Amino acid sequence: MPLIAKTVLALLVLYVAACIVGYWGQRALIYYPDRRRIAPASAGLKGVEERVLQTPDGERLIAWYGKAAPGQPTLLYFHGNGGGLIDRAPRVE
Repeated sequence: MPLIAKTVLALLVLYVAACIVGYWGQRALIYYPDRRRIAPASAGLKGVEERVLQTPDGERLIAWYGKAAPGQPTLLYFHGNGGGLIDRAPRVE
């Protein structure tokens, strides 16, 4: 078997192996949210309270609520898919 054919075959085997590893290991790449539930006061946030929102499909959403200062706009902040509310305490402050 010529060297080029061996090289192509080796690359094909490596590619197939990488696909199999990727397929079987894909669960490890899924984002799992931080399940810690910490009160805003424990994070040093005064005037911020925890609220539990019930959705029509039965899910519960944990939110932190702080009233806007007089004359200031109300902000709705979505923290994204990494970490949890405690990681965003400095931004909420």
